[in-house]
Amino acid sequence: MKLSAGVKYFIVRAEGDSMNLAGIQDGNLLLCRFGEKGETGDRVVALLGGENVTIKEYGPRKDGVRLLLPKSTNKRHTPITPGEGDSVQGIVQEIVEPNSE
Repeated sequence: MKLSAGVKYFIVRAEGDSMNLAGIQDGNLLLCRFGEKGETGDRVVALLGGENVTIKEYGPRKDGVRLLLPKSTNKRHTPITPGEGDSVQGIVQEIVEPNSE
């Protein structure tokens, strides 16, 4: 794992299966770069409604807004259109699988 000087990082634990096709499994720890905006295709950590955290793929812009796209085998997960006050907190840099011991 390579960390860059001067970059702020945080760790979040993935819950659920909304990103299992992107290699993010329930229980994985994710090393994230704090405060970056991201580009299409980046896996982002977003804060929705000031309290709900979600991990999704940044989709292309639609009417000036980026969609948050699930990458899942579970079809119940649908794209999210961020609303006012929703924000990207960071970009997933690395997936850290929990120790299976």
